[in-house]
Amino acid sequence: MIHPSPTGLTPVEDALIFLHTQIQPLTCVETVPLSEALQRILAVPVVADFDSPPWDNSAMDGYALHDSDIPDSGGTLPIGGRITAGCSAVPTCRQHTTVRIFTGAQIPPGANTVVPQEHCRVEGDRVHFQPVKAGQNIRFRGEEYRKDTPLLAAGHYLRPQDIGLLASQGQQAIPVWRRLRIGVFSSGNELATPADLRTDGQIFDSNGPMLHACLQKSGFVTVNLGRIPDQLDATVSLLDQAASSCDLLLSSGGVSVGEEDYLRQAVAQLGTVELWRLAIQPGKPLAFGQIRQTPWFGVPGNPVAAMVTFLTVVLPCLWQRQGRKNYQLHPSFQPAGFDWPQAPTRRMYLRCQLRQCTDTSPKKHQKNTIQNNVNKQMLYPLEQQNSAMLTSLTHSDGFAVIDIGQTVSNGDTLPFIHYSAFWD
Repeated sequence: MIHPSPTGLTPVEDALIFLHTQIQPLTCVETVPLSEALQRILAVPVVADFDSPPWDNSAMDGYALHDSDIPDSGGTLPIGGRITAGCSAVPTCRQHTTVRIFTGAQIPPGANTVVPQEHCRVEGDRVHFQPVKAGQNIRFRGEEYRKDTPLLAAGHYLRPQDIGLLASQGQQAIPVWRRLRIGVFSSGNELATPADLRTDGQIFDSNGPMLHACLQKSGFVTVNLGRIPDQLDATVSLLDQAASSCDLLLSSGGVSVGEEDYLRQAVAQLGTVELWRLAIQPGKPLAFGQIRQTPWFGVPGNPVAAMVTFLTVVLPCLWQRQGRKNYQLHPSFQPAGFDWPQAPTRRMYLRCQLRQCTDTSPKKHQKNTIQNNVNKQMLYPLEQQNSAMLTSLTHSDGFAVIDIGQTVSNGDTLPFIHYSAFWD
């Protein structure tokens, strides 16, 4: 179990380091058609089966010739053949002739350069050329990579461009790790679904659908375990059954310090609770444990806190369990269009919009005045930063990160994580 700081809260980076020692990747491989491989994780490395390009070919529509046939002052040559892309019968470019050629077509024997058609003048069966150089507008065999060159490593997350690369090698099916099967449930007597007759004191469950959507966007398999009431026996029963059929469990709510929060107690009965309470804002009551060999994450009940902790802490661990290598967030660095004079005691993920600078007034205490930022994009926090208000997520572009003990002056540069970065 990780030991928190003297404040009783574990710093985010310490928590991530610890969690990465606790999460073991799956080892079950399945082979899927290339058409179904998007967002999957490669289980084996992929190497090139042949050179790319597999032969010298033309990069332009034009005329293939040998540079020695054109004097330094230019000259004309008769057309001695024609080659289209995909043509297997390639005529030889005889001395003192040129061959009409199209993009992607094989370079004929006897030619060592291609002149684009827009740089030529054709009169009858002869072509007028300006001076030429050898090797122009030719894509040479193996120029991109040679046979047996490593193309993609095991653990690579397959994106559309990777599917294209695999297709270019004639791959029809590819070995990938089996998708994670993640059980998701919400905890709390106050929760209702749209199908329920909502009573006074109840709210509709937003965390469950939101977390399902996050997982599905990442390509995981989700298992809807529904809602559990604030009852210890019911919580223990659901966890016990779900742990045997899922690769990981994810819950929201029930991990705070209230007398009706039973999740941590239930997990402790069935396994271990190894992490609780992070130095993060919002999202302090995040929990992690093991139910037998099944990891469990408990994110807070407030929806913004649930989203922040899922994206910044849980998602990297899910990718590790899925076998993805080298998943890292790459924030951009953007100027702040606001002041934040009170240093936080927990790392803060401030929901911000990234938009054009709206303040042109100079501020003498700044190294770079606001005038220098006119026409630049800057970060503007939403007015409502309460962790229960989902509109701060839907109306923002991402998180500006303010670390423990840090203050912010208008114009300072902050790490900014756009929401799209979590799914790169």
